[in-house]
Amino acid sequence: MHSEEWQKIGLPHAYILTLYNKITSDEIDDVICSEILHADDLHADILKNMIHGTCCTLNPNSPCMVDGKCSKNYSQAFAANTITGEDAYPWYRGRSTKDGGNSATVHV
Repeated sequence: MHSEEWQKIGLPHAYILTLYNKITSDEIDDVICSEILHADDLHADILKNMIHGTCCTLNPNSPCMVDGKCSKNYSQAFAANTITGEDAYPWYRGRSTKDGGNSATVHV
């Protein structure tokens, strides 16, 4: 279903409602990876730019801290599998080294 309207400056503006069937954990893992991958061409860039910085007890004045908790829900426990909840927000797979995940040292 969609609704299209025209703005005053002559450009189109659309409201689009898309419905999806419930997807499985494996389908999520096919397109989203929240793990540190093996070293490749992007490994250094990922470690430099895409790792959440220190917060919580290590840095309580971090910008992500709200009411004494990280607003991004870090640090999260390791998860061997992606878990889909009833609220439509999945907990992405992030394996520990014991479960086949990788680790890296990040200097902040």
